[in-house]
Amino acid sequence: MKKYFLLLGLICLWISHTSLVQVPKTVGKHYKKAKKHYHKSRYTKAKAIFESLANLEEQHEQVPYCLFFYALSAYRCGEQQ
Repeated sequence: MKKYFLLLGLICLWISHTSLVQVPKTVGKHYKKAKKHYHKSRYTKAKAIFESLANLEEQHEQVPYCLFFYALSAYRCGEQQ
């Protein structure tokens, strides 16, 4: 019986570790995509992606950069508030 609990615990630990590793990769992938849109002057698309990233992952290290590029994209779209 102890073996089953140990196995279940290891499976849960592996699943939680795997899901935590995927979040930064996903954020980085979307961040690069948004920067490509920004550099190609597709500010509306870039703004939408940067906004969703900033709202999704508040603890991620790229959030300040997402907010910065969100502001630049909004400015380029004519939102000067």
